[in-house]
Amino acid sequence: MDKKDLQQYLWLRRVIKQLEDRLEELETEATRMTVRYSDQPKGAPYDKDRMAELGVEMVELDEKIQVKLAESYELARKIEEAIGSLPEREQYLMRARYIQGESWEQIAVDMHYSWQHVHRIHAKALRLLKKM
Repeated sequence: MDKKDLQQYLWLRRVIKQLEDRLEELETEATRMTVRYSDQPKGAPYDKDRMAELGVEMVELDEKIQVKLAESYELARKIEEAIGSLPEREQYLMRARYIQGESWEQIAVDMHYSWQHVHRIHAKALRLLKKM
């Protein structure tokens, strides 16, 4: 386990969040279209093609999200396993940074260490993980 593996999890979570946000936008648009057209008189034209496109796009997006979630769960399991072998202090720092996505400044405040000392602990943790 190295820094690249750890960072991959953070980026994977960000991609999932981005996809979920897009899915929410599409659902909102579909809801607006449904409400708007349900208020129209019977027989009034509406964009059936756009509704169909939205439906297809939402299904495809949901499938992508499910695949990415499965990847993230597997990667998180591997990361947790690796981090679990570290001393407590290093475990705390690595979880805060790579699982919870906290900033270095926040970690330093939480741990009551200087920013530089947090980076020294991080470097030590990475060396220990690399040996495993």
